[in-house]
Amino acid sequence: MTAALLALGFQPVWAAEPFEGAWARSRKECRDREGPSSGVLINLAGRENGKAAPLFDQYEHHCRIEKVDRSGAGARLSLLCYEFWEDYTANRNGRRETATLAPIDGNRLKIDGKTYVRCRD
Repeated sequence: MTAALLALGFQPVWAAEPFEGAWARSRKECRDREGPSSGVLINLAGRENGKAAPLFDQYEHHCRIEKVDRSGAGARLSLLCYEFWEDYTANRNGRRETATLAPIDGNRLKIDGKTYVRCRD
């Protein structure tokens, strides 16, 4: 997944929002860059083919962020999600979803009520 994101121009940037960045349910999962895990990448500054493409990405759960409703430090994301990266790039078989984000502190975030830790390189 990481290689595909970098190839499409999803470069790591300084997070403008407290919920942007790489997250996982545990530090161990932060180190697992490939394969099934709880890892989540939230990138509002994502670009695809030279155009804005905000991204909420997990293993086999790739979502374009269509709208961000902010509430204090938290947010509710309106997403268009795809199970497979090939469907994401072809823009087919998408389904609408939402994700609720609630920062706990600079290193912890609740995503839909589950606590995640910030992953650092």
